[in-house]
Amino acid sequence: MLADTLVAVWRGASSFRGDARVTTWLFGIARNQTHNHLRRRRPVRIGRLVDHDAQSDRVVAARDELSRVGAAIEALSPEHRETLMMAIVGDLSYGEISEILGVPVGTVKSRVANARRRLGERTGGHDDHDDEEVRR
Repeated sequence: MLADTLVAVWRGASSFRGDARVTTWLFGIARNQTHNHLRRRRPVRIGRLVDHDAQSDRVVAARDELSRVGAAIEALSPEHRETLMMAIVGDLSYGEISEILGVPVGTVKSRVANARRRLGERTGGHDDHDDEEVRR
């Protein structure tokens, strides 16, 4: 997927107008490549990744927790899931996410807050992160 993204960047370099930061432009291309990749791949069940004969209680508990969190993330709407991943995994600011998605910053803040709340509800956890601390 990285190679596909780099090729897309190379091919699209002439389309960069300079209206946004280069990183924002790059994340937009990476986002499109990720969507393309996910449409083509087949899902892998988490249970197949662990050798059932060699499981300890910790491995079983970790697998169950991973499965629960994965299911909670998958249950989010595509908009909430994508926005949350950009904020948490991509470590992008709300402004950067706003530019990439083409939505107002307030919409980004709302999506991230709602996604965190829903994840907490579905996993029995809670979110101790202050949005301003996490998202400059």
